[in-house]
Amino acid sequence: MYLAIVPIVLCALAQDANKAETLFQAAEKKIVAADSVRLMSTGVLELGAGIKLDYKVNTWTSKGNKAHIEDIASSGGQDFVSGRISDGATWWEKPVKPQLATRPKIPANFNATLLGLSARCGVSLGFAWTEANGFQGKDLLAEVKASDFSLGEKDTVGPRDKRREAQIVNYKITFGKQTYTGKVWLDTETNLPLKRIVTANDKSGQRWTENCEVFLNEKIDATKFARPK
Repeated sequence: MYLAIVPIVLCALAQDANKAETLFQAAEKKIVAADSVRLMSTGVLELGAGIKLDYKVNTWTSKGNKAHIEDIASSGGQDFVSGRISDGATWWEKPVKPQLATRPKIPANFNATLLGLSARCGVSLGFAWTEANGFQGKDLLAEVKASDFSLGEKDTVGPRDKRREAQIVNYKITFGKQTYTGKVWLDTETNLPLKRIVTANDKSGQRWTENCEVFLNEKIDATKFARPK
């Protein structure tokens, strides 16, 4: 009897893994393919040893590799605000730092990378990896791999007056020699991410817990992507 049940269980697990991967990849493709995207995220980065950093990262993108990112990190009652803008050709700080003699040129796959990593790893981590590695001619979407998918339970996410039903997908992120455990809550109606937890599988103890709102194909004012002064 036991031996007869094993193939059934393995088949069910494989079906769940396939469904989880399909949902995850569909969410990423939906975000990357949009003409414009607005990502509004708030979260907590746990750095280990009891150190926590609250953050808010907001991203706007439009066709032509145009992007605007606002990053606010809070620690010890102090806010650290930074901004980045792509006008489609060059990566600018906001406000501009005159002492920087050169600024990175925007590669052809910039927005696909920024949005793909945001969908795959979370808005904060996706932006951090794009900024650190996205101007070196690398295909980061090929290097930052998602695998080992499985379906979790269904849950509800959001404040009481805006509760959304979500399907949890568990997965693994691999970037170089480092691996991370990922858990994302996908809206069962839109299949867009609502919440995510990413934990580094090393001694650092780093963990990102992020809530996110995703808005696709809105009209975004062109001045959002203008070169800052």
